[in-house]
Amino acid sequence: MKTFKEYLEEGRDAPLYHGTGSAYALAILKDNAIKPFKTHGATVQLIKKDDNVAVSLTRSIKTAIEWRNNGLAFELNQRKLAQNYQIKPLNINYHWTGGRSSAKHEQLFEEYVTKPIQPLTRYLEKIIVDEGGYNDIKWNYELEYRDEQTTAKERAKWEVLFKHPLLYSYEKKRFIIK
Repeated sequence: MKTFKEYLEEGRDAPLYHGTGSAYALAILKDNAIKPFKTHGATVQLIKKDDNVAVSLTRSIKTAIEWRNNGLAFELNQRKLAQNYQIKPLNINYHWTGGRSSAKHEQLFEEYVTKPIQPLTRYLEKIIVDEGGYNDIKWNYELEYRDEQTTAKERAKWEVLFKHPLLYSYEKKRFIIK
């Protein structure tokens, strides 16, 4: 197992991931920004007291995809991000009972920034979804699309995510829209 120092010395070429749900992903795409959120759980005890809001990032796509059963993660270019943001490391050891996996003790090498990541399009490489995340987006898109009471604007909000050119399948390792 790598030490925290060894992990950080891998360099800034590895992507960073921000796990979220499809409803939040819609807001993120609409705003073209990932906004800092009040820190949570183990994180709040470990970061600096003045960093009470943060955008949580991880180098583990699996952790990002499984975060709170969301099945969706934004992949960000770490090198570009580091040019405009101070990326702060965070080493978390905790017992995790959430997610799609069974309860386990993990050591996570997370990182965070305290300012909104904007414009997101400058840093976004992929919007990665697992099968469950994709099915959630598809279900919402089709439900909105079938509903005769729904306006064109409301139908279009799910289309932004469902037909996004950077939507990428975690299992199939390819972009969904060709």
